[in-house]
Amino acid sequence: MSATRAKLRKQLRTFIRNLQPRERLIVGIAASLSAFVLAYAIIFIPMTHMMSWSQKRADQGEQELQTADRLLKKYDMVYADLGAVEEAIQSSEHGNLLTTLESLSKSSAISVHSMKPQAGTKDDAYNETRVKVDLKGVTLSQLIQYLHEIESAPQHITIKTLSIRTLSKNPGKLDASFSVSSFEPV
Repeated sequence: MSATRAKLRKQLRTFIRNLQPRERLIVGIAASLSAFVLAYAIIFIPMTHMMSWSQKRADQGEQELQTADRLLKKYDMVYADLGAVEEAIQSSEHGNLLTTLESLSKSSAISVHSMKPQAGTKDDAYNETRVKVDLKGVTLSQLIQYLHEIESAPQHITIKTLSIRTLSKNPGKLDASFSVSSFEPV
């Protein structure tokens, strides 16, 4: 193999020696341009692609970092809210939710159509008691007063859902149904 290379080199030298000075200049320029284009294709283009890819990855990493920062702030807010709710549950009175709702309805002078216990959630720290309350033919002020009494009760009670309909026969009266929950430590 080295013999063939040596033969090729010898032929190339002979070829270049036989060229006129102007032809040698043109061949030299062509060889230099070819070397430059080859170097550009082998080194510069891949390097610019790599730099572009690196910049895209850096931008993507920056966006992910901003997203993580936003999520961390949201987590901190939720965790603080959770602490406040847990404190409210721990410091509130605990008792039968149905009894409390009946007592509050009497103090609000509202007639409850029905109260139905529903399945609540249970976890390692708290048991949830849930009740669905249906009111028929109440005024808006009565409903507001009753809901205010529920949320102001010494027992920690939260209103989960609320549905209100006006009565077509008596527009001043409403039918309302809502579900409430209370939590007790296990």
